[in-house]
Amino acid sequence: MKYTLYTLLENNLVKIPLIQRDYAQGRESEKDLRNSFITKIQKILNEDTEKLNLDFVYGYTEKTSQGKNDFIPLDGQQRLTTLWLLHWYFASKEGKLIKEEETNEIKTILLNFTYETRISSKRFCENLVNNPISNLDKIESIKEEIIDSSWFMTSWKNDPTIIAMLNMLETIHSSLADSENVWDKLTLNELITFDYIDIKSDEFKLTDELYIKMNSRGKPLTPFENFKAIFSQLLNDDKTNYFKERIDFKGSKINYQQYFAFNIDGKWVDLFWNYRKVSDKGLDENILNFFYYVAEMLHYKKNKDENFIKNFESLKTVYAHKENVDFLFNSLDFLSSVNGIDSFFSELFCNNEYVIGKVKLFDDNTTDLFLRAFTDNQFDVKQRVLLYGVLEFCIETKSLFPDKKLKDFIRILRNLLSRIRQVNTKKRIEYTSNLRLPNFFDYSKFIDELVKLIKTNQNKNVFQLFTENKLKGFTKEAFDAEKSKIVSILKNNKEEENIIKLEEHFYLEGISDNFEIEAVNIEKYVEAFYEIWELKETNNSLLVRALLTHGDFSVITHDYSSLGIIRYFGSKEYWNRILSTTDKIEQVAIKSIINSFLKEYINLPEKTITDKLNKMIMNFKPIVKDWIYYFVKYNEFTSTYSERFNLFTWKDSNGFNINSLGNSGIQPLASYHLNPYLITINSRLTKQKGLTLYMGRYTEDLSFLRLLKDIDIYCSDEGYDIYNIDKHKEFNSLVKNFKLVKASNYYVLKESITKDKIEIAIDFCQEVLKK
Repeated sequence: MKYTLYTLLENNLVKIPLIQRDYAQGRESEKDLRNSFITKIQKILNEDTEKLNLDFVYGYTEKTSQGKNDFIPLDGQQRLTTLWLLHWYFASKEGKLIKEEETNEIKTILLNFTYETRISSKRFCENLVNNPISNLDKIESIKEEIIDSSWFMTSWKNDPTIIAMLNMLETIHSSLADSENVWDKLTLNELITFDYIDIKSDEFKLTDELYIKMNSRGKPLTPFENFKAIFSQLLNDDKTNYFKERIDFKGSKINYQQYFAFNIDGKWVDLFWNYRKVSDKGLDENILNFFYYVAEMLHYKKNKDENFIKNFESLKTVYAHKENVDFLFNSLDFLSSVNGIDSFFSELFCNNEYVIGKVKLFDDNTTDLFLRAFTDNQFDVKQRVLLYGVLEFCIETKSLFPDKKLKDFIRILRNLLSRIRQVNTKKRIEYTSNLRLPNFFDYSKFIDELVKLIKTNQNKNVFQLFTENKLKGFTKEAFDAEKSKIVSILKNNKEEENIIKLEEHFYLEGISDNFEIEAVNIEKYVEAFYEIWELKETNNSLLVRALLTHGDFSVITHDYSSLGIIRYFGSKEYWNRILSTTDKIEQVAIKSIINSFLKEYINLPEKTITDKLNKMIMNFKPIVKDWIYYFVKYNEFTSTYSERFNLFTWKDSNGFNINSLGNSGIQPLASYHLNPYLITINSRLTKQKGLTLYMGRYTEDLSFLRLLKDIDIYCSDEGYDIYNIDKHKEFNSLVKNFKLVKASNYYVLKESITKDKIEIAIDFCQEVLKK
């Protein structure tokens, strides 16, 4: 028999029995299901072109001692409660509950709905009907309005059914507040109906105990169980473009819904079950997360400008298309067929340690990208795209093992993805990924095109196919750089491993543009690079100074500050900003210097890294005493003094009025900074009493050396500016001996023919500090 809620309540007292679980559709965890249901109702109410039937409601009726009918629902209480809340909301909104008549028929009918699960739930429903809210249009949160009401008891906040009802009312209010004339649509037009089956009737003759045992209604449905029901319904929807399609399954042809049903409780669930000991999330959550991962990737493959929202509606939208369901099913089938997924990925990838024949992920997390996908742990955009690439390759080529073709394909993809980056605005001395999931719209074109070429050209290797074909998805510059490197590999296959080893270094992350990969002795060349740029082995200051003997390799991190441009010379853990730069202007100097440096290093007879770098410094014979001369000669300039980063403001072209910074971020001048010449002087006079080095901060506050109590020394473009020297008892002899030049209210000290800037300043300070 077909009913509306209103017609049911007109003739029956509806009692939710004690055996039923709490009202669940309003739970926080059921947000997706709740929104989906209200969205359907919204469409029905606003369009008024079709009707909604909520399927069967099972229960039974019994006569009371007063001769009335009690309707006891055993299945359907969730839908009935939501409908009742919907009726109450619009009865309140449209003033149906505040008429002045002594007997209000609508109020009486709504009071025919009650809960027996808890007395608090029952009283809450009664109070809702007896305390309608007339000004709903002016209320932002109906939940807060009800909780703040005088009739609402604080203890009711502990009743899960009441809280769930409040959540549902909040959703109704936010989604349906603009709908008009809804009461009549609900009560007169029969827009929303359900079918009632009396299980104790002569037709069925079932007991409520038997029905409960059959349906296990006492246990709340999980989000995944809800999803399975929704997804199964979608797969059997005649509006999809695969409704009539059939899939092979163990020698038979079955539809998509059947294929899903057979596998989701079979080999697919076994796939995730194998991870139960390494995942702290539940089995259902893991499966649902993977469905979301695939859906998100497929969404952005078609929609660049529309954000993916993680809810059931998005899943239904994505998986309404055959090609998307096929990819999901094929992915799960492939993963279920692999003999040990963790072994598959550990053979394909390595983390931060270079391993011959594997592709580096450049992090310290598990190489199992499938595990990362369904736990969503350390699973950034690059890993998401790489996993999609693995799945697409293996599905199309029917591969169950990571052979060289897959590794070469993934290596190319990883390198292209690595090139999408930017200078980290929070720390200007490093690069950070600039990959965006919506841009998978572009990346997927490259993956699909190259995989198709690999599939249809079995006799050609992946590198050949990549270099010989014009592909889409990345910039021309990125393609040209990768193709140039691969052309070198194809010219000399014997050096492939050395070239790959070079790009696998954690400072390069696949970008070896600044290195001579066609060097005469590439093996020694790569070996030298690895030997030098190991974090624990090489003194960073020594390395910077040795590199400077071949020229200025610094990069500009800030092209303007009130203390000049800011230049970076390299520090431990942050060499990728220099070594892997792809900026064309920066590359001109850096590439030449790095290669000249490595060639000299290889040819030096010394045995240790330190000895070789020191030898370069000793061999350095500058023609002029420019800033490079000082950086190379004086270790203090590039030592990590007070945790500095070899980051310098650069005020003058001679490199004298400069500052060593302690902050590499957006506002580096907010950190304390020191002139490296003053650092060196102070360091070399540490045993001298009466000398203090003061740090600078911000623009107005510059670093200076104080001698005795009042003689201050600053660095400027022309030389050292010395204040209050005229107060010294040996003032005249100091002016004469050091040829001090008066300028306004201070004197200037310059280098001499025989003494450089550091030496002359040390002599001057010692003279002033003499007792």
